[in-house]
Amino acid sequence: MKLDVCTMTKLSPVFPLMLFAFVLLATSCNTIKPVHEASASPVIINRDTLTIEAGVTNSFKELRTRHTKDYHWYKAGKIMITKGGADGRALHGSYTSFYRDKNLSEKGQFRKGVKVGQWTRWWEGGMIRQVCRYRGGRLNGKCFNYDGSGTLESKMKYKSGQRSGWSTFYTSDSTITKVKYRKGVEVKSETPADKQARKDEKAAAKAQKKSFKEWWKGIRNREPENLEPAEEEMNTPKEPTEDGTQS
Repeated sequence: MKLDVCTMTKLSPVFPLMLFAFVLLATSCNTIKPVHEASASPVIINRDTLTIEAGVTNSFKELRTRHTKDYHWYKAGKIMITKGGADGRALHGSYTSFYRDKNLSEKGQFRKGVKVGQWTRWWEGGMIRQVCRYRGGRLNGKCFNYDGSGTLESKMKYKSGQRSGWSTFYTSDSTITKVKYRKGVEVKSETPADKQARKDEKAAAKAQKKSFKEWWKGIRNREPENLEPAEEEMNTPKEPTEDGTQS
């Protein structure tokens, strides 16, 4: 019997609810919930080199914090950053900072004091400095770093605030170095010399395999040797030996 959605619905009344729950879970795993800025009030903070425009929660409310996260909060006209706690109105919603010439310095979003989504930083000259993604206040996903001329310096991957997987580092002389991390710890690295040595090793193994195949093909195609005695040799009488037997 062919089972489709209609058939499954007839067999089990709860199937539509299960299907809806599965779709909801699948779509929520890779998306970040939007920040509701209606619950935030805008503030402007002037510093010596920066001007910050940010949203903060409308009222002070004690946050449910974790000791592993950095929390950004506002109090007495200043933005504070503490790990594992806060004692003011949490930053919530859009955050933008500007240099003295009104050019962008940093832009992103907060949710209840922690960074979420994509954050972008710029050099004072206007070139992109860094593009990273955050989840729950911690780096999570790809992170790109650029020098002042806009040249890519590194491409890293994070998981729950720790480097994970392969990171790539670029130098001014076009040298590329790859480093593999597991839970923030370097477990393997590869320089251009290592990469070339691996290529040479694969090429040598491939050539050896090809040589063996050619040798084996030659052995299989070789004509079998004639092991039967020649007819003349069979018809030639053997001379008797001293003891009367034929040799």
